[in-house]
Amino acid sequence: MGDIARQARAEKSTAPHARKTLTNDDFAPQPVSEKDDPMEVVARGTRALATDTMHRCTSQVTNNSGPGSSAETLVEFAGPDSMHMVNRRTGNNPKLFEATVLADFWYDRWDAGPWLKNVGRVHPDVLDAMHHVPEALTLGSGSKDLRLAGRDVVGGAPTFLYEMQFHPGQVPTRDTALKIWVGLNDGLPRRFQLRTADNTFTPPIVDDDITTCSYGNVPEIKAPI
Repeated sequence: MGDIARQARAEKSTAPHARKTLTNDDFAPQPVSEKDDPMEVVARGTRALATDTMHRCTSQVTNNSGPGSSAETLVEFAGPDSMHMVNRRTGNNPKLFEATVLADFWYDRWDAGPWLKNVGRVHPDVLDAMHHVPEALTLGSGSKDLRLAGRDVVGGAPTFLYEMQFHPGQVPTRDTALKIWVGLNDGLPRRFQLRTADNTFTPPIVDDDITTCSYGNVPEIKAPI
């Protein structure tokens, strides 16, 4: 009987298990703790951010190569059918692009040009930019090297700070530091930063990409014309 029982346990442990179908409820905002796996915390937070319809995120990207350059992007969601985006670039080729998406119409403009009203499907590039998942969250949600570094406060919200460092492409002269701040009470990403330094140059060429997000209390998005 002992041999039969052991065999039955072995067969049960090696039998294929049904895969759980994930739904939005599996990624709904929820508190996190120090015991939670960092990669899973960030993966859940990334999904929650991607499906949330009431938040705003501001991203700043800078590069010190040559004369240097910078770009700032604001993305706001005030409901499933109300979105607003502003992208400003400086440097050798300064540009301003702004778009407002509503249920029935969407509007866009370049620089100081007039607003244009568009009927029909929103341009895919506009939607991609608005729903783009930042690289920092993509890296963090897919790496077991992410570690809890401590606690912090972002925009008045208590957070856990997760960090990791690596060499992109296994190139020892390139250093990348990743930081992700996640809300303790809701698991939502509050800030994330990706900084890469190329040390083959003196001084090093640094790309810095940092995004800060807040949730709820987004002003109503209205048609600009």
